[in-house]
Amino acid sequence: MDLGENKLTGNLPADIHYNLLVLEKLSFGEIGNLNLESLFLDINFLSGLIPFGIFNISMIVEIVLSSNHFSSNLPSSMGIWLPNLQKLIIDNNKLSGSILNSISNASKLTIIGMSKNSFIGSIPNTLSNLRDLQWLVLRGNNLTREVSTP
Repeated sequence: MDLGENKLTGNLPADIHYNLLVLEKLSFGEIGNLNLESLFLDINFLSGLIPFGIFNISMIVEIVLSSNHFSSNLPSSMGIWLPNLQKLIIDNNKLSGSILNSISNASKLTIIGMSKNSFIGSIPNTLSNLRDLQWLVLRGNNLTREVSTP
């Protein structure tokens, strides 16, 4: 199921995943310890916080939440529970705060799209640890470059 490119509005319920435990592919909002591989909620009118449980789905390969109105910081554990994540696209939202070093724990990332948000601070040097990273787009934020120390 893919619910991208609709006119969905409102917040995602943080507990929506409790009724969807048997799904393997859904593009709406199941969250938590599922066998979910792909989550596509792009190009809608969703707002509020991105439920942090989305970033704890260990089997997930793709998270695409772009072009909505989500407004929150990324969780401090971002990347730690995402060993299979290859694609993270959260651009064109109202996300803020810092891009944390922990994102590099999602070591299989090949695509990161975080443009057109309100991220601040330094671009983490740890992104260079992502050996498979092919595409990184951070434009349209208020980011600076971290200075490396020898």
